[in-house]
Amino acid sequence: MASKFRIIIKYTFFITMIFLLFPLFSYAEDMGKTVYDVGMTGTVGDSPIVMIMTLENKIDPIAAHYSYVAQKIAIPLEIKITNQKIILSEPSGGVFDLHFKPPNGKNTLPLSFYTSIGLEGRWYNREKSLPVSIQFELTRDHLKDCIFYPNPKKVGRPDFFDSGCEHTPDKAVLDKCLSEAYASDKIVNTCMDMSLRTCRFDQRNMNVCISNINYYFDGIIEKHFDLNKETPLTAQSYQNWIKKVSESCRETSSFGPEGSGFSFDIEFCVSAEKLRFIQNNFQTIDMPLRSHRLLH
Repeated sequence: MASKFRIIIKYTFFITMIFLLFPLFSYAEDMGKTVYDVGMTGTVGDSPIVMIMTLENKIDPIAAHYSYVAQKIAIPLEIKITNQKIILSEPSGGVFDLHFKPPNGKNTLPLSFYTSIGLEGRWYNREKSLPVSIQFELTRDHLKDCIFYPNPKKVGRPDFFDSGCEHTPDKAVLDKCLSEAYASDKIVNTCMDMSLRTCRFDQRNMNVCISNINYYFDGIIEKHFDLNKETPLTAQSYQNWIKKVSESCRETSSFGPEGSGFSFDIEFCVSAEKLRFIQNNFQTIDMPLRSHRLLH
């Protein structure tokens, strides 16, 4: 199973590169019309937001909503476009008055969702007015706001979002594996593979998924050292061990540093070692989980 994920990650690079040669829109065919979901991230004032807009034939917005990352509640928007101005109205009375952002700061007319890099303007609600800056993101069919929420790595702890998000590992699988005693390396690798089954198989989402898992394990290990001051392995000696584990994972990786799956492969290997360490009652095992390069 572990090699299966690595193979998928390796060849996903080529698919991703082809995908990126086209506009950053995803699509689905519906009654002969092409429908695109456009993902956007940005700010209203100082508050981070996510916006999802559905376009027909890359041009005509037919549906939209946004959410504040801090609240994680989708707010529907009514759409009106006049002279390249985009007016988005929410039920509570808030209004976005936006225009397209030209690429590289150059005002190439006419601008559209196809030729611009984002939206900017202001948000109004009665006497309140705030600046708005939004950029377009890599998109998928049937987008969920949570796939654009900030990477948990930035705040030091993962946030396992609602089920269905593309970079959400299966927390139930992880917790079950964490509750079990170490039995074999094969079971450890199976646990890792199973926890990643809910993650979409492309480079971006798999990288975020494995980072979620890595930081989840870090939190459990840090808590262990905080509660158990007198242990054979101290927090410092653990860090020394992790450094050796990382070096071993790099030396046994089948990907070169320039490879698209290199960072995922290393973090997968390190995370698996952390899981084995937790299952083994927070004790290291002399033989590395991966002692040689895997053949694809």
